[in-house]
Amino acid sequence: MASLFNKEDSNIRRHVLNAFKEGELERDNNNVHFLHVNGVKKPVPYYSLDVIISVGYRVKSKRGTAFRIWARKIIKDYLVKGYAVNERIRKEQQGVPQGGALLFLCPYLPPRIARKNKKRV
Repeated sequence: MASLFNKEDSNIRRHVLNAFKEGELERDNNNVHFLHVNGVKKPVPYYSLDVIISVGYRVKSKRGTAFRIWARKIIKDYLVKGYAVNERIRKEQQGVPQGGALLFLCPYLPPRIARKNKKRV
């Protein structure tokens, strides 16, 4: 995570500990895990997505700022539009006919609606 946000390990640890101390995150077995890596004496921590997001909102770096801009856009899209679009996937799917988009969405639709749309394609 230190390389993700371009900060020192000690800064990341401080932000993680503060997130737990302030009650933003719960200290449970799902947030922090430890890997035992060959050649390393101490176990290496790895964190849940909740911890990474929390640190992204706390850390002061260009990468942290870029993360907050991205996250704000996604959250705003969900609140205003009711959905967010992955632009990379949308561009990759540009040549796919309309029916392809329906097939792409079917796994995410309620079963009754998905069956009905599969018949239309």
